[in-house]
Amino acid sequence: MTVKIPGARAARPTRALAYALTSTALSLLPLHQAVAQENPTPCEGAECPPAAEQGPQAAETPLPVADDTTDLVLPTVAVEAAAPVPEPAPSPAPRRAPAPVIAAPAPAVVAPAANPESRFAARPARVQERTKIGRLSADTPLNGTALGREDLETVRSSSAETDLLLRVPGISMIRNIRIPTGGKGYTNNLIDGFSVRSQTLGSFGFLDDVNLWDVEAVEITRGPASVLYSSKAVGGTVNVISRTPPETQETEAFAEMGSNGFTRAGVNLAGPLGSSEELGYSFSLNKLDSDGWRDRSAIEKLGVSGKLVWAPSDRTELTFRAEYQDMYEEHPGRLTQEQFDEDWQQAQYFNLYEDKQSTTLSASLKHEFDANRRVELSYGFSNTSGIDACPAGCSSRIASLLHVEVDHSTHNLRALYEQDFAAMDGKLSLGVDAFQSTKKDDTYWRSTNSFTPTRLGSAYTLDETSVAPFAQYEFSPLEDLRLILGARYENYDLEVDDRSPYTDNDGAEHYSELVTKGGLSWEYAPDSILWASVAEGYFVPSTRDTVTDINARPLPPEHSMTYSVGLRGELMGGDFGYDLGLYHSTIRDQAVSLSCGGDATLCPGNPDGDYPVAAGKVRYQGIETTLHWRASDQWRFDLAHTYARNTYVDFVTDGGDFSGKTAPASPLHHANLRATYAPTEALDIELEADWISAYYTNESNTDRYKRPVLWNLRARYDVDDRVMLFGSVENLFDVKYAKRVSATNDPDPVRGYAEGYSERTFRFGLTARF
Repeated sequence: MTVKIPGARAARPTRALAYALTSTALSLLPLHQAVAQENPTPCEGAECPPAAEQGPQAAETPLPVADDTTDLVLPTVAVEAAAPVPEPAPSPAPRRAPAPVIAAPAPAVVAPAANPESRFAARPARVQERTKIGRLSADTPLNGTALGREDLETVRSSSAETDLLLRVPGISMIRNIRIPTGGKGYTNNLIDGFSVRSQTLGSFGFLDDVNLWDVEAVEITRGPASVLYSSKAVGGTVNVISRTPPETQETEAFAEMGSNGFTRAGVNLAGPLGSSEELGYSFSLNKLDSDGWRDRSAIEKLGVSGKLVWAPSDRTELTFRAEYQDMYEEHPGRLTQEQFDEDWQQAQYFNLYEDKQSTTLSASLKHEFDANRRVELSYGFSNTSGIDACPAGCSSRIASLLHVEVDHSTHNLRALYEQDFAAMDGKLSLGVDAFQSTKKDDTYWRSTNSFTPTRLGSAYTLDETSVAPFAQYEFSPLEDLRLILGARYENYDLEVDDRSPYTDNDGAEHYSELVTKGGLSWEYAPDSILWASVAEGYFVPSTRDTVTDINARPLPPEHSMTYSVGLRGELMGGDFGYDLGLYHSTIRDQAVSLSCGGDATLCPGNPDGDYPVAAGKVRYQGIETTLHWRASDQWRFDLAHTYARNTYVDFVTDGGDFSGKTAPASPLHHANLRATYAPTEALDIELEADWISAYYTNESNTDRYKRPVLWNLRARYDVDDRVMLFGSVENLFDVKYAKRVSATNDPDPVRGYAEGYSERTFRFGLTARF
């Protein structure tokens, strides 16, 4: 067990990391075949008949060969910054042309829209191909945003919550999409559709644990997602889509530096593997170091990832991917009002840190039997181990007293079969999603500001097992109307092994439920879609409430219902785009704590303590909007706006009756506005303003905080085709602010200021492509 010394950061060894992965890509082979049939390759050598026998045209000039230079290209769509639910910006065309996983014998080429940036330009003519289960597209009847390579390269994220995710509507102020609560993971965390975290640990902060330099897009679904994924994601889903190997070799190196000892450097490679036409790869290695502006806020992070794609035939594709992250991060902790006013740079405690290593591996096999039938078998594994010396989100004094050794592993196995039908352009998806997670947490006590564990306080192993069959059917009863109906049978087991020296709270719980979802999309005008959806949700209670607590008792799972309706489309030839979604979610049977009041019958374990009861009901509703407007060749404007009303409907706890109150950390408005100026083709300058309205800091709604507007400036300059310079200034006007403020429910509320803020910081760097 390694212990870090206060104020000192030991040199970190570079860990070996396997790389190899996979990717799927739209195939151009059917198109090449079609061209070759119309324009056969000219014969050569002795087998070639005399020119006269070939016909007049052959005698004058040979027919074109259907090779990579053939002037027949599928239109592509670029994902602009915060464009409303765009399809992810693709890499250059795939290097091999296996038949598409969802394909007709010869997919039609759709003429591009007037604006090449239009996300409707590359919509397939074949209706079954316009949506893919588990993915976002312009036709998907869900709230969502896809951040593409353009967004990732512009922001160059170092802390997703405070930079990249500002341009996404619906991101709450605490842990989850839409639902601002820190104690529950209402958010799915996926890489290429695989669950990579225990279903109790989901968070949008997961993006900081992923190598974003090897990513094609980040798809963020707001609200319940596809039946392909766990129904516990009432808040939303973060799905990281890894990079697709391009057709030609791409090599990139970058280096940057900035305020407070910030340095980051890396190399990214992708392309064909040797001279093979069947193999493609991508590889990324990068290292980040920063002293941090606040005391005890240093970070060191190494990321390595790789992907290998093998297409042994036109109908089969194998994909392998591996990623390794090694991270050491110090935490300054939360400040009191007095500390924040006196010196907002200081640390609360001096022994808060995380030192973790994580590995993810995945493999998938896709095979197309014919134009209308296909199957996919896939497996994903992840492991995170190390030390969490900042439990409970570093939000209370208890974090300084605890040292947790963690070892978390997940396995996700999925089988998917799809079949298309001619009747009403139907598409049936059948499958099973199996998930197993083991969490081992050994918690040691330590003294305040001490790095040395003194004694073992508790040790638990939690096994989670879920086997969920699912089915989805899509069809078009009318030409421009698409309906989607789905169901998933959640079958969930929890088993606790109490390895603590002082307790023996072993136990197990089983839950099962049929969860249904449905949606429709109607293209009522060209490039204009009205969509609607309804979805049930299902979240199992914590084992603390049902097994390990001294007053634990059986509880039912939480149930939710979410209704959504929205409009998305483009006007002015794609220069103006909009995505507007209204949602209404209700969660009932939330576990709340009530006082035992000395009743030994009610609480035989501890009559003077609390006991859990499934009595909470909370409503989340609002409007999420993204807009983009290309005003001219030089100017573009983007807006991400969230209007949210989060209300405790029935919520009585031992802390009081909060029914009818607004949930804390729930600003009514959050707007992120960006203006991009491109005076030349080589230069882009982006000015970003982020504004939130005042919000309540406690459940009793007796204290409010109003954060000032934050301004950020970013610029990129292409020196030539190979060299790019970039720079940024965050907190441009150097205002003093808190990322988030919480307060007690006392008559005179006591405030706490969460970490995550900084004074004005500068960064600049260079990217070279070879």
